[in-house]
Amino acid sequence: MLSLAKKGAEVTGVDFSQEQVRLGKISARECGVDVDLLQADCHDLSGIIPGSSFDLAVAEEGVFSWIEDLSSWMRSTYRVLREGGCLLVSDHHPITSCLTTDEEGEPRFNSSYLDHRPRIMDNEDAPQATVFLWKISDIVNAALEAGFLIQHMDEFSDPGAETLAPKYFLLVAKKANRSQMADGE
Repeated sequence: MLSLAKKGAEVTGVDFSQEQVRLGKISARECGVDVDLLQADCHDLSGIIPGSSFDLAVAEEGVFSWIEDLSSWMRSTYRVLREGGCLLVSDHHPITSCLTTDEEGEPRFNSSYLDHRPRIMDNEDAPQATVFLWKISDIVNAALEAGFLIQHMDEFSDPGAETLAPKYFLLVAKKANRSQMADGE
C-alpha cells in the first residue's frame, strides 16, 4: 500500500482494527506519503465507501484469516471497484494453517485442511483471537460468486525453497465490464 502511494497512487486502506489503522498512519508518515486509512468492517463498506470508487483492491499477508464471512467480503470488494477494476490477493496459503514441521524439517499435518471451524488463537504475546480457515476453493468460489472474472491463480513458496506444499497463493481477478457480463466472458 505504501509503495503504491510512493509511486503517486491515491491510496485508501481499510482495517477493522483501530490499532492497525494507527500503526499504518505512523508508517505512512515515516515514509512521507499521504494515505487515507479507515477503521471499518470490510464485510460491508456501503456506508463508508461509495460504489465504483477504485481501480485496484489489494489484500495481502493473512487478511483471510480475519474474514468471518468470505462471501460478503468479496461482494463488498466487488462493489467498491470500478468496471474493469482489479482485485489482487497475495496471502498465506490456507494449507499452512494445518501444517507443522517435524525435527527433520518435514511437514506434517496437525489438523484437517477441510475443517472450517474457526480456531481460537492463544498467543502469550497477543490477545486471544478467533481466526477463520478457508480453502483455496472457498476463496476462488467466493470471488466467482461475487462476479469477479479470475485472471490468474498461483500457489508458490519462497524462491529457492524446496517444500512439499505451497506457502503462499496469488489471485488476480477483474470486475467485469458491462460488455463482458453480457457476453458471459
